[in-house]
Amino acid sequence: MGNTTLPIPLELTLDILHRCGRHGVYNFARTSKANYDISVHLLYKHIDLVIALESEALERHEKYGVYDFVQIVDLPIGFSCPEFFTDPLTSDPTSDIQEALRKFKNIQELHLIIAEENYSKTCPTARILRWVLSDYVSQLSTLFLEIYCSSFHQQEFKDLLTDVSTFKNDPLPNHDKLKTIKTWVSHFQPRRLMSYISPLLSPFVCGLQNIEIRTRCNFNDNVEDGWWVSDGNYTYLKGLESESITSASIEDKQMSSTKFTCQFISKAWPNLVDLDLDLGIDHYMNHYRRLSRLKHLKKLGIMFPYRTWGLQVRANMAEEAEFPATRLCALIPPLQEVSIKYMGGDCSMSQTAVFNCVRREDEDQSIVASVELKELWGEKGDYEDSIGMLRMVDGVKMPEGVSSFRLDDE
Repeated sequence: MGNTTLPIPLELTLDILHRCGRHGVYNFARTSKANYDISVHLLYKHIDLVIALESEALERHEKYGVYDFVQIVDLPIGFSCPEFFTDPLTSDPTSDIQEALRKFKNIQELHLIIAEENYSKTCPTARILRWVLSDYVSQLSTLFLEIYCSSFHQQEFKDLLTDVSTFKNDPLPNHDKLKTIKTWVSHFQPRRLMSYISPLLSPFVCGLQNIEIRTRCNFNDNVEDGWWVSDGNYTYLKGLESESITSASIEDKQMSSTKFTCQFISKAWPNLVDLDLDLGIDHYMNHYRRLSRLKHLKKLGIMFPYRTWGLQVRANMAEEAEFPATRLCALIPPLQEVSIKYMGGDCSMSQTAVFNCVRREDEDQSIVASVELKELWGEKGDYEDSIGMLRMVDGVKMPEGVSSFRLDDE
């Protein structure tokens, strides 16, 4: 594409390059000076800020207007990691981070990746996170928190978040631009950790449109008791209720009660249009009837309700998925599309069947719901789903001496 003589609109060029990967972008950049400008534009759309500062790339390419190009910033911070903070280039790396972030004129998303080691009140994590919530959030349309914590430092993480929460004592910054909050939590008791984080986010849910919460169990600690801890009232999401939210994605595989989940969601976010629920494999179909209170819900995605199917795997799960999809269309009148995810093959893959809802009047003039398969696609299977299949579903076997397993569909 670099040798073409035809004029190509910049937007189209960037879209094509975006699909090529970074290697293709660099090859394109070598063909001409003009292409190099375009490539820099693309490469700086999404950056890792720590790497950009350590390499001095922002300063080298400032003449190309990189501060105007940046839209998404990944910022990995921790109690004593990464190396940018343990062996800082300057005496005050926190100020360097703040100064760089202030230069981005068109930033849309800030992605904070937080890990833990040893917490002190002077660590960069607390200072940066507090500054983001008390000031910089006014520049963002998306705030993305990705948090990893081991069981050994749970109290230290709680102390960190308690210190950060003092930002609420100050006047709340304007956050009219903020439309999306995403929070991914990995912990041996992720709900408990999320219960510390929700109060930090609650001041910003007014006016929010999209929310994504993922609570993941951290198996690396060899502590699995927390995986089964129940929170029937979903107190870990308390404070995140908002009538303005129209799209929600919730992942909570820790033996969730679908009944209470749907009950909470229907009250917390009554104006949902799009809802994706990944609650693991152990739930009943009828618990979803509580979502019928959502009068505007058009798209719904769930995990296959294996409990209703007697915790069994059938030969053709795509056909089996039609039954819960049809039931959901009947339960929730506004629904237009239903997605059902199930485990396939040897459980290393999952598949998702997407159905359109079809409604017609029968002879008695009552509405009859049915579904039509729209698309079928697969992806890598989720580890927690695989563990759940092994523990609970009839027909799943782990061969001795083999690290993978297969489903007995017979």
